[in-house]
Amino acid sequence: AYPDWNEGIGSRLVPVREQIVQGTRGNLWILFGAVGFVLLIACANIASLLLARATEAEREMAVRTALGAHRSRIVRLVLSEALLLSAAGGLLGLWVCHLGVDAIQAWAPGNIPRLGEVSVNAQVLGFTLAVSLGTGLLFGLLPALHASRVDIERVLKEGGRTAGLGGRHHRAQRLFVVSEVALSVVLLVGSGLLLRTFENLLEVEPGFELQGRVAMHVSLPQASYQGRSGVTGFLARLHEELDAIPGVQASGSSVGLPFQGLMWRKLMTLEDRPAATMPEVPVVDLSIVTPHYLEALGIPLQRGRALLESDAPEGPYPALVNEAFIRAHLPNEDPLGHRLRLGPPDYLLPAEGTTELPWYTIVGVVGDVRRWNLGAEPIPEVFIHQRHDMDVAREFFVVAHTSLPPADLSDGMRQAVWNVDRDQPVAWVRPMDTMYSNMVAPPRFNAALVAAFGVTALILALIGVYGLMANAVSARTQEIGLRIALGARPRQLLKQVAGQGVLDSLAGIGIGLLAALALTRLMVSLLFGVEPLDPATYLFVMISVLLMATAAASVPSWRATRLDPTVALREE
Repeated sequence: AYPDWNEGIGSRLVPVREQIVQGTRGNLWILFGAVGFVLLIACANIASLLLARATEAEREMAVRTALGAHRSRIVRLVLSEALLLSAAGGLLGLWVCHLGVDAIQAWAPGNIPRLGEVSVNAQVLGFTLAVSLGTGLLFGLLPALHASRVDIERVLKEGGRTAGLGGRHHRAQRLFVVSEVALSVVLLVGSGLLLRTFENLLEVEPGFELQGRVAMHVSLPQASYQGRSGVTGFLARLHEELDAIPGVQASGSSVGLPFQGLMWRKLMTLEDRPAATMPEVPVVDLSIVTPHYLEALGIPLQRGRALLESDAPEGPYPALVNEAFIRAHLPNEDPLGHRLRLGPPDYLLPAEGTTELPWYTIVGVVGDVRRWNLGAEPIPEVFIHQRHDMDVAREFFVVAHTSLPPADLSDGMRQAVWNVDRDQPVAWVRPMDTMYSNMVAPPRFNAALVAAFGVTALILALIGVYGLMANAVSARTQEIGLRIALGARPRQLLKQVAGQGVLDSLAGIGIGLLAALALTRLMVSLLFGVEPLDPATYLFVMISVLLMATAAASVPSWRATRLDPTVALREE
């Protein structure tokens, strides 16, 4: 009916389930990916160990084959061992999961939707069974194929003594180790970026004071408080009661509070620069407040005057704006004295929709408040006196500034409400620093979980490096003993033996850094104050992993330098 007025206005249909869990899907996929990486590293470790074990059991497999065992029976034998290991790991994981659900529900932030419904149910059991059997089959297949292709004549002729892994299978082990290191590097880079994000969030100034502030939520029933004067009278008496509590220095109320989802937004028109079309009409946050709200919350007044108790209900109508409003609408101008109205220009409204909206005069500028979350930039905001509220708001957040411990004020604030209206319920009373902790809980939770997965992945990767080098040393015992007998220096042996593990680790680090460059771009929405390609994080992870991998490779190599050559040679 009114195409000019409705230009740029539309609707978006969202399923209720999606609306409830919005904002968590990306986080859960990041955590699920981290779990998958740890699982792959663990499977690569098991496959590497099974491959080494299959090589050591070459004589057994050669005898079985010589006695008529078919290759398929050898494959089933090795696969059954892999499946047994994976099934046992799955059962152990279910037991740990059952214990961990309660711990996660107690430790996780309370604003994760439907967290209380998490349980070890049939879906979890089925998924665990499928993953356990699938990984057992997938990563047990290579060792099984290796065991079934044993060279009977060579093995039996050598009397069961081998020189260790063949070249092809040694390369497979090295590939597993490179993959483990690469996956752990990706996880560590991701966790490093999230930890940097959490650190940056803690350094952000919210724009108001937290210490000694207690908030309370009150929603007045329309049946009892129909007009604006009734709401004004209730709030006036309530703040008299609150200010009379020993230790309370100031109190105020607002329709919106930082870190709370409830907030008013309004179309706004500046008197001297009205928008030409409806899509160009700016939108601002609206705070309907009592005079001492800014003082109670510690929001600084930058210039001009504050809202006063002496501001009359019939006008004039003062307003305060924040610095983001000045940057967006009045840059390089003195904002004091400009007039605005909370609505579009009359000429953009249908004739029958035109209303007499008051003009508010900007009398002061206040500091920016990061209202929605610490990572979001402040948006333009207008503060008006509750006495000048044209919409008759009845839902308020009450803030008290106290010199007492915040916990001691909760009962007093509730009683102050009941002293004014004994039938008025109080939804909740919370210290502002507790609300701040709840705000930073999700990024802290994400960073802690991904960091835990990253550390676990690194430990598994180091175990893989250690196992590779230990197996290599075991396979080269005779060679090392001969070198020592011929006068090789321990430092030379250490460098030569450990060098392969270090080179494999370097290859894994390089591949992991390249993968991290691509995958961390998916984390942009979770980061704050740090880029996905943060050089400091990448450099720290690279150096840390290299040092620890070098240490893991050096331990079995150091043991090799202490071999007794007579014992090593006598073993052959």
